[in-house]
Amino acid sequence: MKHILKPIALTGAAVAIAFLSLRGGVAIYKQFTVNPAAVNESSQAAPGRVIITSKADRMARAKALLAGMGKDGIVSEVFSATDGSTGVVIKSGEGAFIGWMIEGVDALFVGAKFDSLGNNRTQMEMLARQLAKPSATSPVSGPPSANQQAQIGQSTSRLLSSINQSAGFIEGSAGPIITAYIDTNCTFCTQLWRNLRAPITSGQVRVRWAPVAIIAPDSRTRATTLLQSSRPLDVLAEHGQSGRPIAASSETQGINQALDANNAMLKLLSANQSPATPTLVVNTASGEPVIVRGLPPNLTELLAQAR
Repeated sequence: MKHILKPIALTGAAVAIAFLSLRGGVAIYKQFTVNPAAVNESSQAAPGRVIITSKADRMARAKALLAGMGKDGIVSEVFSATDGSTGVVIKSGEGAFIGWMIEGVDALFVGAKFDSLGNNRTQMEMLARQLAKPSATSPVSGPPSANQQAQIGQSTSRLLSSINQSAGFIEGSAGPIITAYIDTNCTFCTQLWRNLRAPITSGQVRVRWAPVAIIAPDSRTRATTLLQSSRPLDVLAEHGQSGRPIAASSETQGINQALDANNAMLKLLSANQSPATPTLVVNTASGEPVIVRGLPPNLTELLAQAR
């Protein structure tokens, strides 16, 4: 992985996060802005502002919010962020993730939180706490390796053409298209979906979601649900917002062939290494793709390279 999300800035920068309502767990991704006058770098209250300073009180509040959302999981830790918000480490059957509490808002915010420099603070905190692992290898920048070219027997342009034909669906209405190979059982793929809410909504990028089936036996039947749905973006959004597994569907010959092709492309992009999800392919202005295996540590930097 690469860079990570950063906290809400003191300058009042917008933060992209998912709002999970206390009353029913409805998730709405939105831009959230913190009043820069409300906090300072030491997370102390501005004059006249009262904040909860007790760690025990914040832990109790986080547990109550999580319970009110009807979500499975436990609150294992709370910590202070420099923007005045409180980070909440939540562990569930889906894995571990970080939510955020903000004074005066009776809710947990779950998803990508960016600071004024475009850094993903959520991702940074997950890496720092070893809740996520960076990609085992550095991103492959430039043209495909000799091994990849030999396997496909064609040029880089032919490789990109094959990637563009991967079975899947595109989200977004503007911006360059990047391809993301995802497994429905991959926690990091779910986090990638959350991290991309703001870039997609703002028209900075479009994403071709290309399901693969490599992690678990039911990855194929869950991917089938995505590929055969008439509204795959809604299915993926419900999973990304709630964390609930995507329902399984009966396999069909056509979808099995599509998944086999996606799996083969993922293997090809992995060269001689074990396939990793997510794997992203970003076409650049030079025409040479950037291949990232794992959750990108610096999403802002990566998207800046997209053509």
